[in-house]
Amino acid sequence: MAVLNGLAGVRITICVDGNVLKEYEAENGQIHHEDSAVIAHQEACTITKFIQATTGDSFTINLVVTEPYEMDSPTIVFYIFADGQLIRKPLMSKEAYKNLEWKRVVEGLPAMVDGETSTVLPLKFSAIDSGDDVSKAVIGKHIEAIGNVGEIVVKVYRASLAVKSDVYTPTKFAETNYEAKYHTKAVVKNGQSHGISLGQPRSGKPVEAWSIEKVDGLDFPLAIFKFKYRSRNALKSLLVIPGSPTLEPDSELESDATVRSPIALDPTFGRLATMEEFERQQKEDKEIFMRLHRLSMAPTPQGAPTADKTKSIKSKPKVAMKPEFTVKSEKAAPTTVKRERLDDEGTAAAPVAKKQKSKKLKVTTIIDLTSDDEKDAIMVE
Repeated sequence: MAVLNGLAGVRITICVDGNVLKEYEAENGQIHHEDSAVIAHQEACTITKFIQATTGDSFTINLVVTEPYEMDSPTIVFYIFADGQLIRKPLMSKEAYKNLEWKRVVEGLPAMVDGETSTVLPLKFSAIDSGDDVSKAVIGKHIEAIGNVGEIVVKVYRASLAVKSDVYTPTKFAETNYEAKYHTKAVVKNGQSHGISLGQPRSGKPVEAWSIEKVDGLDFPLAIFKFKYRSRNALKSLLVIPGSPTLEPDSELESDATVRSPIALDPTFGRLATMEEFERQQKEDKEIFMRLHRLSMAPTPQGAPTADKTKSIKSKPKVAMKPEFTVKSEKAAPTTVKRERLDDEGTAAAPVAKKQKSKKLKVTTIIDLTSDDEKDAIMVE
């Protein structure tokens, strides 16, 4: 849950089917304002998180205020923005917080208010279609059209005593055109993958209208909570979560705990199910290679190779392979010097009767260590 240091007890979460969406760390964006004091204040009171959006999922914005938060104004108000558009302004009074706990679930946009009844349009995630097969001439228009898409913002303000109003005008929301295809360059910088659309109307809680004034002004909120929602693949592309983007639909993607390494999904690696196993096997293969290398470099006993070795060597096709090691046997002793040597069993070998011609023993070692790596009036309900 998004909790801002210095404002303990105030928590904002985005939920789907009552479950809080997992949050990932994100950097706060640059704040543009002519007053440096405003910039400094907002930088200090802003917290930004990434969340995963799944096409078609309806979501709610849950507001919670509990201890140890201490109210030092008659009311506090939450300005809620979806894709840059103000959709709700829930209000919490001191009276409502007398038990040191206040909760509100924002289910959507009020479409109609009639006394004790209201109609709400649920909020849901809708995918943005993009590609390179779109004229580059419209990139600027596309960037402008979806510049604020992909973000939910909640600004918290201290406010004056609320005065009830008899006038209430439902908020309007301009949806993104999801029938259009946007150029990849318009979405790639921020990794935008989804926007917010409105679902079918349903019954909601009664809505009342109140008027207030912000104690600290528009530019000095208590806190700013930002949620950048992206598809799982977009989060991977932005390096927010591990793994490479895939072609799988969001609804079929695995949870974080079950994401496998790309090697585990490649059948060419056979039984190597994880990166750890692959690295371990690679290390073992390297040790085998080094042992064979040392053996091939060891001096060969004097004399000709045995009949079995000779037969084995001759039976191999003479094909150039790497790595290749060639070891020459030492020269046999001259015929004029009689000496004895110990054979493999430790017994004395027969004296060398005459000078023998030096023989070459070619040892060819084949070790495959390669892998396929090319690869924003106040309302209370």
